[in-house]
Amino acid sequence: APHLFFPQFLNDEKPEERIEGINLGVEMMKKCDQLWIFGSTISQGMAYELEKAREMEIPIRMFDTECNSIDVATLKIDDRVDDNFRKTVDGMKFV
Repeated sequence: APHLFFPQFLNDEKPEERIEGINLGVEMMKKCDQLWIFGSTISQGMAYELEKAREMEIPIRMFDTECNSIDVATLKIDDRVDDNFRKTVDGMKFV
């Protein structure tokens, strides 16, 4: 989980260090077979990472805050996510 690792030595309050941490996370993601999303809130940093995953054709899996799977087939009617979430993952590859 890069969002837990990199703040150990990069200051998330400094914009240039936050961006560096996100970019390092994207570099790590290049080695991933899947990207898992937990929760229903997608931050700006997550949206950027998801766009990079889309470009790299890395499939995603989605989970709610209780670690229950979110099914792409019922995403449009799933009350656990909002329209911003739906828009952000639209067009992604899914596992």
